[in-house]
Amino acid sequence: MERGGWRWRAVGVHAVVVAAIGAFAAVERDPAAILRTGGAVMAVLLLGLGINEARHSRLRLTPLSFYFFWYSAGLGLSAVYYGSLTQDGSPVDFSTAWVWPEQLAQGYVFCLLGSLALHAGIQISRPFGSPHAEPESDCLLNLPFLVGLWLVGIFFLWNPESVTFLGIVGRIVQQAALPAVAAFALSGPERFGLSRLRFALLLGVGTAGVLVGHLNSGSKSYLMFSFLPIFWLFMERRRLRRWLPLLALTLAAVYFVLVAPAIGRSRESPRTDGQSNADRLMEVLREDRNDLGGGTFDLGEGLDAFLKRQFDPIAVAYLIGETEVYGLQWGRTMQYATYALIPRALWPDKPTITQGAWFAWYTGFAASPESSTMALGMTAVGELFWNFGLLGVTLGMLLLGYFLGLQWRLAGADPRGRPLNMLLYMLLLFLMVNMAEAVNVAVTVIANFLLFSVATYVANAFVRRRHRLPRGGP
Repeated sequence: MERGGWRWRAVGVHAVVVAAIGAFAAVERDPAAILRTGGAVMAVLLLGLGINEARHSRLRLTPLSFYFFWYSAGLGLSAVYYGSLTQDGSPVDFSTAWVWPEQLAQGYVFCLLGSLALHAGIQISRPFGSPHAEPESDCLLNLPFLVGLWLVGIFFLWNPESVTFLGIVGRIVQQAALPAVAAFALSGPERFGLSRLRFALLLGVGTAGVLVGHLNSGSKSYLMFSFLPIFWLFMERRRLRRWLPLLALTLAAVYFVLVAPAIGRSRESPRTDGQSNADRLMEVLREDRNDLGGGTFDLGEGLDAFLKRQFDPIAVAYLIGETEVYGLQWGRTMQYATYALIPRALWPDKPTITQGAWFAWYTGFAASPESSTMALGMTAVGELFWNFGLLGVTLGMLLLGYFLGLQWRLAGADPRGRPLNMLLYMLLLFLMVNMAEAVNVAVTVIANFLLFSVATYVANAFVRRRHRLPRGGP
């Protein structure tokens, strides 16, 4: 128990705080006060849990610490902001609908319960690794292989249609570039026999390549994730850690001054036939070059959009209203789970799974799921509640956490020396902060587990065969 005792103490602290906020919500009649108080407390708690998790890991950035840091804004600062928006009792908008403050506060408490259950589930199945243990490496950790992964990932980021038929395998291949850069950054110049200057130059080139590749994603998050290896390096290396606040402020400025406004304008502008996300973004940058120089930049508007975007409970609140009118769905909105894992290569006519587009249509944003230009996430907590109520949220998020912990265990506690494991680890990081639906998370984890189990077995067999061969070859 001692080896993992600190982890369960963290769950205990999390549980006590969530229970206290739930008790406060039960007696407090002002929804705005619930959001403001709960948000302030959770911002501090989640930040503290993230720091505690990072301190006990050699890598510093783990799936849980990343989750805690991310949601210190989403369940912390955003809740405080929504408390200020609803203090006069007025509803807030969600897509084309309105959500009342009472539903918003209730949805917030449900999300806190789901977050706690997810935390507990991950702690059950996560890997145990000492923060002082040296990371294991394999023969794939070399510059040619990492450069190859980097090139493959960037190519398919720019040519997504070429891997569409591969389904989830294609989406994994598209993400190969960023883990390659992360493995390079975290292994350090000594591992590759490089001077610090050459190491820094190669890291800069690798990051720039990933950034260019992510221009075609049309996603603010993925553009900022391009800088994750550098941020991660500053977290992990003691001599660089003192510069971490400055780096964080610089990246925040890049997001609010450049990335968010440019992506926002590219989404609002009409797109010609055959024009990619990257083409449209570059066109907007050329058209609004003067604005991007700072003439029309509005920090308040940028913060407003960011805090609203991070607040998952608003989708849950909307579904609480739907449940009050139409009742629980009892699995009707989860039917796509019955065929989600069937490879498209075996079923070419398999229906395209666009649950986000369907939900955008359901809320009235689009005339049909096929014509929707936006994917609206109902969130894992929202989908579980809509179908099975509060018990479904508790058990469902606990089970999702358990599955996520299994993927973490397969990747390893410190996979920087094993590029394939690093890819799996990075996929898990992204999944932790992008739970648009519960079924989507479960299907993705199961598929990742199956695919990487096979890939790891093949890679290990290759290594064993290589070690058995005499130096002269077969």
